[in-house]
Amino acid sequence: MNHTELNDLMVCAFRYALGRRTYVTHTISELLIKHKDELSEQSKIIILHDIARAINANDYGMDIDKACWIKLREALK
Repeated sequence: MNHTELNDLMVCAFRYALGRRTYVTHTISELLIKHKDELSEQSKIIILHDIARAINANDYGMDIDKACWIKLREALK
């Protein structure tokens, strides 16, 4: 798998997890934090944009999920 494919996969996993009410939110957010140096700048921009949109629309999942997304947002800044 090349770098572009890996970034596409990570963004897709993030978008799948955003707004879900399941363990996957924590799993994906922690994996993205762990591998943040492997994310392209464009992938980071997409993820940060999507987090902001979800929080502004109250469409992030449960309150505990919001904390995961905020933690990821801070790690990617």
